[in-house]
Amino acid sequence: MIPFGGGFINLIIWVVIIGAVIFLLFNIFRSDRSTEDSDVRPGQRPLEILKRRYASGELSKEEYERMKNELR
Repeated sequence: MIPFGGGFINLIIWVVIIGAVIFLLFNIFRSDRSTEDSDVRPGQRPLEILKRRYASGELSKEEYERMKNELR
């Protein structure tokens, strides 16, 4: 006969497995939301992003002009 502890160990194993699945799903969906906060927003064109980066001081005038020519 299996002692009472065997069922308890199975319960712990299932709790760990379910917890791992929830953790993985949470991280997958959280990483999808983090891309929304990046420079590329839906509906923005590359030239608009470039202008915003130049206006915020991320790019020098030379970098801006070079990238602008590459985009056209």
